[in-house]
Amino acid sequence: MRKLRFAILLPVIQVAIAIILLRLAGPPGFSYPPTLLICWGVNAPAKLLAAAVSSLETGMGWELPGFPSIDVVDPIFFLGIIVVWFLVGFALDRRNSLRQQTEINIFDFPLHGSLAALGGLFLYLAMLDFAEPSASNMGAHRFTHATLVLLWSASLIWLGGRKLLQDVRLRRPR
Repeated sequence: MRKLRFAILLPVIQVAIAIILLRLAGPPGFSYPPTLLICWGVNAPAKLLAAAVSSLETGMGWELPGFPSIDVVDPIFFLGIIVVWFLVGFALDRRNSLRQQTEINIFDFPLHGSLAALGGLFLYLAMLDFAEPSASNMGAHRFTHATLVLLWSASLIWLGGRKLLQDVRLRRPR
């Protein structure tokens, strides 16, 4: 019996869910439908990547082609979904082998520190949404988006912090 590969399965499922949610959200307008905010919240790291690329697009004056019939996001958002959920699936696939890790490499501290820092950024963004729930045209659905971003924040801070503590324990001289 073959082992289930989360690194392949999760990106496929998440892209399909994102496409369905974005189609239900409809064309871009002046409001944010709940399905759009749920899609953005579930894929918060991908949305952050898409926002960074969008800022570069605006600043540099170049544009990326969009997917046909999906006007809400650009291809970078979907690429971000694939990358984020591949990494989540890869971590799930390797969770047993990582428990027996006995030494650290040079990339562990920056990687785990970056995860915790990204979690801190998401915590800040979620707190902004909670502090001003009616500050934009997201309306009452902003709470849903903030809750999903807060869940990402908690997960990343917990994972990054836990791994940093393991790295410190492994680095200690015996």
